[in-house]
Amino acid sequence: MELNEIDASSIKNICGNIMAESDFWYQKAIEAWTQWKDMSITDNELQNLLSIKYDDFCNSNDQRIAEIRKNLFTAVAYFDAKSKDKDTYNCYPDKRTVARTGIRQDDWVTRLLKYKLNNADMTPGIKNLVDYLDNPRDNFPIISEPHKRKIYNYFIGENVVPYSDKQFNLAMRNKFQGVIKCVNPDNYTAAVTKLIYYLRSKWDEKPVEIIKGLFVHERGDNWKQEFQKEIGNGKGCLWWHTLPVSYRKEIMEQLSSIIDDGGSFDFYYVKDNKAKYKARVIDFATAENYAEKYNEWKADNPIWIEEDLSDYNDGDHFAAIVFFVDKFCELKEQISLDNFVRYKNMKYSNRTGIAAFTRIINEDIKNMQDEYKKEIKETVNLLLTEKNLILQGAPGTGKTYNTAVIAVGLIDALPDGEGFDLPMNVSDHRQIMERYNELLSNKQIAFSTFHQSMDYEDFIEGLRPKVLNEQVIYEIHDGIFKRICNVAERNPKKNFVLIIDEINRGNVSKIFGELISLIEKDKRKSDDSIHGLTAILTYSGESFGVPANLYILGTMNTTDRSTGTLDYALRRRFVFKTMKADEYVVKAQDREIADVASNLFTQVKEFIVKYNSGDMEMDDLMIGHSYFLASNIGQLRNSLEYKIKPLVKEYVNDGILRLPRGKTLNDTFASWSNLLENGEDAG
Repeated sequence: MELNEIDASSIKNICGNIMAESDFWYQKAIEAWTQWKDMSITDNELQNLLSIKYDDFCNSNDQRIAEIRKNLFTAVAYFDAKSKDKDTYNCYPDKRTVARTGIRQDDWVTRLLKYKLNNADMTPGIKNLVDYLDNPRDNFPIISEPHKRKIYNYFIGENVVPYSDKQFNLAMRNKFQGVIKCVNPDNYTAAVTKLIYYLRSKWDEKPVEIIKGLFVHERGDNWKQEFQKEIGNGKGCLWWHTLPVSYRKEIMEQLSSIIDDGGSFDFYYVKDNKAKYKARVIDFATAENYAEKYNEWKADNPIWIEEDLSDYNDGDHFAAIVFFVDKFCELKEQISLDNFVRYKNMKYSNRTGIAAFTRIINEDIKNMQDEYKKEIKETVNLLLTEKNLILQGAPGTGKTYNTAVIAVGLIDALPDGEGFDLPMNVSDHRQIMERYNELLSNKQIAFSTFHQSMDYEDFIEGLRPKVLNEQVIYEIHDGIFKRICNVAERNPKKNFVLIIDEINRGNVSKIFGELISLIEKDKRKSDDSIHGLTAILTYSGESFGVPANLYILGTMNTTDRSTGTLDYALRRRFVFKTMKADEYVVKAQDREIADVASNLFTQVKEFIVKYNSGDMEMDDLMIGHSYFLASNIGQLRNSLEYKIKPLVKEYVNDGILRLPRGKTLNDTFASWSNLLENGEDAG
């Protein structure tokens, strides 16, 4: 990327506060880290602390433990944006932290205690953090190794010079010279990091699905109770006799990456379709590397460890994979299997299967998804009944997004005892879009967007010029509506859907012409139709009717005043469903972004409610939830700057929002931007 594409004013807005700071930006983090390094703790104390439970460490009233806990938690409160009790221990007004590490607080406790014990138990991420605090001028506060590689490949390219820690620091310092200028040279790498993460959407092409753990079906409880009792605060080995059948290579690579980065993943045991026990896996081995792993693990004296992989068996099954775990417990609240979001919707055998999951949705989100399925089912049923339906609402409420779900649901709906059921998880949009594209290719779905220049010749049929033997001739060309009607008529046992996006932006009388009456549900053409109508087409002279198995699904932006009201002739032939801005959708995204996005959603909504001119209903006006969905703070900031703010300005200019005399949008926009500052992700 050419950095001269970013103007100076944008850079100032992004990281100007760091550039202008005379003190070191993370000085309190250095002080907390130094205090922890210099704190005198005997080896016996460290060993005792490592042997007690995390909850006991957090809640102990012992004066010495409380002193150690305070210093440790203070250090972590400046290291990690998700640290425990950050508001208590972090004294910066903006609660700034060096990074968002993804390390759990109990892991921080274990790793920093071990660091004091032998100064060596550091993951690559923690080493990056320590190197930065020890020498901020030459190192970057980018903790994640995968992030560093992606950043290096995007800005430098491994084909230019192979990646290494040393090369990363050198190359990235040089890359931004002249672009970033700091009052305090020690702040240069922090300012560069701020800019890099602002541009995250350009370099971080995340996998669609990130694996968080595994689950299996296992009915026996006796051995689990025994294992839980024996493991205590130590470690142990568990095994399973199969590996994932689907996407095995991808799953094993992702799990290995988690472990290599110093992380862990959860392994759930499911019984009667509910997860009852959970193990935390800190390492694992298969036949290829078990001997090597055994030699590493045995130093921790784990329970139930075997010298050879074949020794893990129950007489009928032999281990395919062994998990090295440091926690095992019975869940206080069992988790329904339906709450596990499976990796790529992989199939799972209740008898022997091992499955990967990408997240576990809580009951609120599960209920939200159930409500969404119910709403989609009702909408599909409405379209089946009425033939013509328009989804209306403000920008970003999911109108176009939901046309795909509704179209797939209508075409693939499965009959059941209560009428019909939807064919798949409607909340899995990746799966929906795969099926949508299949149906698009099969011509069961057609998509069109209306605009002011569109006419009958584009939509129904018209003449198109063609050069034949150096002569220009005109041929009749079928439009999208006629084509899908013809295909639907030839396949009466299948359902077909025509999606018309922005239906109110077209001149309806010019586009539909004499066919406007034919789309009414009781005028449709079918073998059992009493009132079915046909019309003679203008160019071809064909007798034409709209088949009963074609459904028309439109979208309409309720805040677009440039188009005026919808043509009444079209309006009375459609039913309307309002799509609302849904805060639950904003809250349901990854928790790293959900809190910040939800706060922004609330502030924007309160502003619109307060200054609504009263000409429109709130459901037709509130900026939709899709504007608040992002994979990181940088993307959310882009959405705020280039989507939300311009739309609010447009509302004000159009008189939809009326500000008091003398009030401008500047202060409001600044407060919205400040919400995002504290949510920055630095890897």
